[in-house]
Amino acid sequence: MKTIIITIATVCSLIAGTVNVASATGTKEANAATVLTNVSHISKIEVRGNVELYVSDGNEDQVKVYNQYYAENALVQNQKGVLRITSYTNKKLVVWVTAADLRSITVYDNAAVKSFGKLSAISLDVQLNNNSSAQLELAA
Repeated sequence: MKTIIITIATVCSLIAGTVNVASATGTKEANAATVLTNVSHISKIEVRGNVELYVSDGNEDQVKVYNQYYAENALVQNQKGVLRITSYTNKKLVVWVTAADLRSITVYDNAAVKSFGKLSAISLDVQLNNNSSAQLELAA
């Protein structure tokens, strides 16, 4: 009888501990953001899938991903000045890109591009394909 009571108490404490850990982990994942530091010379951005991209001007190139893209079916890749952002999950991948010399943005699928502040690009080529959209505020 004594072992049954101890077993029940142990199981109850394990269940309570698991619920607390799961709820604490859930809040961390919702607020997760990753800053990619090895990004430089971004001149072109290609966006595919279910992505919401915010673009802004800055002195240095920087990419900040607001989801745990490495745990999902997503890709953020910088290669020879081309930043490729792809996500095919149901949840939108939110990315903020700061670029010093952005020349081109190509958007596919259901992706959306928005400017964060006014963009002052000398020559910016924007191509929208499929159901993609863009809301860019450009400086004159």
